Amino acid sequence: MEFVMEFVMGFIIILKQTGVMVFDPCLLK
Repeated sequence: MEFVMEFVMGFIIILKQTGVMVFDPCLLK
């Protein structure tokens, strides 16, 4: 499942860079 976690983290970083936050960071912590 390490690949899945890396994919999710990378996806979140892309969202932050594009200024689009779909998910609340608190939900992932």
